[in-house]
Amino acid sequence: MASLFTSYFLPLVLVANIFNFQTSLCDISADEALIAEVTRAAIAQSLQNANNNHAFITQDLYAICDVGYGLMITILQDAAQSLANKNYIALENDLSKCPRFVSDCQNALGSKTTPEMLDRSRKQFDLVIMSQIAEGLIKK
Repeated sequence: MASLFTSYFLPLVLVANIFNFQTSLCDISADEALIAEVTRAAIAQSLQNANNNHAFITQDLYAICDVGYGLMITILQDAAQSLANKNYIALENDLSKCPRFVSDCQNALGSKTTPEMLDRSRKQFDLVIMSQIAEGLIKK
């Protein structure tokens, strides 16, 4: 955090020193031009940082879903194997984990995705819940 502060603080100190030098020469138009240029540079840098942060956050959100759905695929494969082997305790354990992966992704993305993705996610959640209900009906 100190390096981030320093990277912004040092240019401001430099500008302040230049500004003090300029004002001592009583050149108001040059002072205004300097202030305008520093402001433009600060806005441009802030815009670049905002774009970088937005891209990183979006990438991070999709990574949460990628990991979650990757784990869910593995768990559903295990659940299918447990069902084939009539290992209903393992099946129940596997299926109980799946809703969390779907809801984690839904919570992470919020409204930052397409309506199609939201619809697919809702359908996935419904299928997982249906699987859990069907598993509960199996006589053990």
